[in-house]
Amino acid sequence: MEELQKTGCTHKLVAIYWLDADTSAGWTIYEKTPSPVYLISYGLVAGEDEHCITLSFTHNSDSDEYLSTHSIPKSMIKKIVEIDTSAHCSDE
Repeated sequence: MEELQKTGCTHKLVAIYWLDADTSAGWTIYEKTPSPVYLISYGLVAGEDEHCITLSFTHNSDSDEYLSTHSIPKSMIKKIVEIDTSAHCSDE
């Protein structure tokens, strides 16, 4: 397999353990409060502020576009594990 040259663009690669919200669409009969659902999301940190962390599966450093972003409110996050502190987001 050919060795690819890495660009200078890097991101943190993380696993976020978080409590998901439950929702339904349309008319429904309420029966009981659902049990909490804890999820783990993996991705490149595309952005972060005091309220949310946004992950992405892919970053195109040439156009600065992100594919499939997912913003998680920090109030729902239970734990963040850094997998890599300088993951390259694309190759030349």
